[in-house]
Amino acid sequence: MLHTVQETLEDQRTARVEERRRRTYIRFLEAVHGATDEPGNPARLGDLQLAIVEVTLDGPDYVTRTAFRIQECLHEWLEDGSRLEVLHDAQADFVVATRRALGIPTRPASPHQVDGIG
Repeated sequence: MLHTVQETLEDQRTARVEERRRRTYIRFLEAVHGATDEPGNPARLGDLQLAIVEVTLDGPDYVTRTAFRIQECLHEWLEDGSRLEVLHDAQADFVVATRRALGIPTRPASPHQVDGIG
């Protein structure tokens, strides 16, 4: 009986971690969307920075790397509006990475593979 209780508690903990990560990833994508809707708005860029910190805390590392890549691509796009496709590719890579972290089967959403995934 003790073993069953421990398994149940572990399953509940895993479900809470996955749900927290899912919310973190969604907040990050919302922050990216806000930053692209209002380019150069310091508040939106601040929201993005906070969201990256949350992704970094929740991980895993390969998801964090894709979040930082989105930030890089966003800055490139702000400097050169023709870089929008690269930003979209980075966002697609983030979705692939987050689905992997959440255990959701997927195939790449873009022709580019995420580093360490594939």
